[in-house]
Amino acid sequence: MNRTCSVCDNCECVRIGSVGNYSLMECNKCKLQFLDPVPNMESLNKIYSDYFEPWDLKNFQKEVSSMKSATFKGYLKQFDNHASSTKLLDVGCATGELMKTAKEIGFDVYGVEVSPYGIACCKDQFGENKIIGRKLKADDFPPDFFEVITLSDVLEHIVDPQPFLDIL
Repeated sequence: MNRTCSVCDNCECVRIGSVGNYSLMECNKCKLQFLDPVPNMESLNKIYSDYFEPWDLKNFQKEVSSMKSATFKGYLKQFDNHASSTKLLDVGCATGELMKTAKEIGFDVYGVEVSPYGIACCKDQFGENKIIGRKLKADDFPPDFFEVITLSDVLEHIVDPQPFLDIL
């Protein structure tokens, strides 16, 4: 391995498997798992361009939605007492399933998504002013704007997680 852990700077990481042409590495200290070498932006953009196709959402939208809703209700239960008007940001909001579930509970929802398909789905459901259709930037929202920020299935897609986490 040629790099240190991007979260804790530990140099002691072990190969635990492979994903295609990449080694799946795990940091001995913080247990972060990551690919080595890190996929470049061209590879990541290709993945995001058809990211939702494997779910076959055109034919199984109802089933996928039901499954994801049940999962997200479990996550959001932790905040039930505080949901009314609480601002929630879902980074990597995909097609908006977590946002939909949170809105039903009473959250004021916002999302960030990079997939064109996901962006279109979310803008249709929640409106243009609730979705950022690109990578999150530090000045997208005022400081302390959100009480809850979720990142479900996101960190494994970030090339360098620490600067990203510093934004939040």
